[in-house]
Amino acid sequence: KYSPNAIIIVVSNPLDVMTYQAHLTSGLPRTKVMGMAGILDTARYRAFLAEELNVSGKEIQAILMGGHGDTMVPLPRYTTVAGIPVTELVEKE
Repeated sequence: KYSPNAIIIVVSNPLDVMTYQAHLTSGLPRTKVMGMAGILDTARYRAFLAEELNVSGKEIQAILMGGHGDTMVPLPRYTTVAGIPVTELVEKE
């Protein structure tokens, strides 16, 4: 009613369920409701690394590939901490 051109971007878990519920509840067309899993998962990955390395998450550049969930994997080869490859800072395990 108040925002006829609104677009909803869901960044929550469980992403698929929450996005579908937002679509149903809002009554917006499915093209106006979307979920962003990658940003949430990347933020988590950065937070885990920051905690492990005792650095600010702002120092970490990271990327994840794949779909949200079990198929999403981190790419340590392309992850850096203040420009240093994370593979040089943490053990492979």
